[in-house]
Amino acid sequence: MDASKQTPFCVGDWHVDPASGRMTHNGRDIKLQPRVMDVLVYLAGRPGQVVPEKSWRQTSGLEG
Repeated sequence: MDASKQTPFCVGDWHVDPASGRMTHNGRDIKLQPRVMDVLVYLAGRPGQVVPEKSWRQTSGLEG
């Protein structure tokens, strides 16, 4: 998954911008590693679902 092609979204009070790899909340800015952002985008795209570990590991390239 290429998080850089995803549009910004919110998770709770956090604003997530996959293109920049950043999350912001109350002026606090956090830079996420690309694989971490891929997992966040994957999970956030499946609200209310139970996502098996194997699914998100494959998406982030951690399965192997």
